[in-house]
Amino acid sequence: MSDFSKLKDYIESLNDRYPLASSDVIVMKEHERLFRCMSGFRHPERGIPLDGSELYYIYSCTKMCTCVAAMQLIEKGKLSLSDKLADYIPEFSDMSVKCGDGTVIKSKNPITIRNLMTMTGGFGYDIDNKIITDAIKKNPEISTLELVRKMSKMTLHFQPGTRYEYSLCHDILAAVVEVVSGMKFSEYLNVNIFEPLGMTRTGFTLKESDKNDLASAAFVNEDGSFTDLHDGCCFMLSKNYESGGAGLISSTEDYIKLPDALANDGVGKTGNRILTRESIDRLRKDELSDELKIGFTKGPEYSYGLGFRTLVTKKYGAKSPLGEFGWDGARGCYYLIDPENHIAIYYSTQIASEHGFIYSEVHPTIRNLVYEALEK
Repeated sequence: MSDFSKLKDYIESLNDRYPLASSDVIVMKEHERLFRCMSGFRHPERGIPLDGSELYYIYSCTKMCTCVAAMQLIEKGKLSLSDKLADYIPEFSDMSVKCGDGTVIKSKNPITIRNLMTMTGGFGYDIDNKIITDAIKKNPEISTLELVRKMSKMTLHFQPGTRYEYSLCHDILAAVVEVVSGMKFSEYLNVNIFEPLGMTRTGFTLKESDKNDLASAAFVNEDGSFTDLHDGCCFMLSKNYESGGAGLISSTEDYIKLPDALANDGVGKTGNRILTRESIDRLRKDELSDELKIGFTKGPEYSYGLGFRTLVTKKYGAKSPLGEFGWDGARGCYYLIDPENHIAIYYSTQIASEHGFIYSEVHPTIRNLVYEALEK
């Protein structure tokens, strides 16, 4: 019988240990909920506690959906890792690269779908680039594909395929999904991921009726009061831009359904399949050589697959098995997928202050306490 008491104590202590307003974690195994604990406030500035129905900006946890969507198209033979980005969006056929000495040269390497999925495409995360901001200023309702086409005019940070850099690669991949599928990105996700898994509260738009459900990104003031810093998501670049890298809003109870499906050979609790086990194993296969790994910041125990960190060594204290994979988000959301044991973890928060500790301390502690509980 599993004993989650240590994890429960830890989750309930987080609001005292750190400048966190909210914490909500769910652990699933074989589609069954083993554990849930929530602590803190939906709106601390108003004294409203969590009740489990909160919505969160999940930022880079969005990337899971984008890479699953691309892998679905690969399964169907409509897309290949070796395909050139320019085959789908021709504007990317003639790229420039900034060299270390400041000179700009033509790119020698084409950008491939593999480069986009592995963050080795040469891009940065410069959403304030003048090319992007000018395009939005000219058309505040610019679409995903239209804005991504404008990104083709940006100068690459390095030759594609030569190193890793966390970047806009998955935003560009979302536009590829649109081109290949012939569907708006949100429509593709709804039809092929959200509806099959029964995910009814996940999307790119915060409905007026749901605004009170949005958990505060609360900053703790010196006097102990709270200030909600939410001003939307900075990666929602325009009214119609659907960021494949960071644009989704979801609840803990809704979003766990996707990691749960990936932990169970691609089949959700609904019985609907979204990917094959072979494709899931392909997503978590280590893609980074030592040279490519320059710039990867998830620590020495992890490397990177096709859009996911993947555990490659247990030398540094990880209690999860080799090959568990997942990612996290800018406001602190986190997920873990363990296909060997059919375990999924999803953690929600909306941290607003300096937050390095959330990745270096909170996430690995949650991971290890889950596996300690399962050992008992």
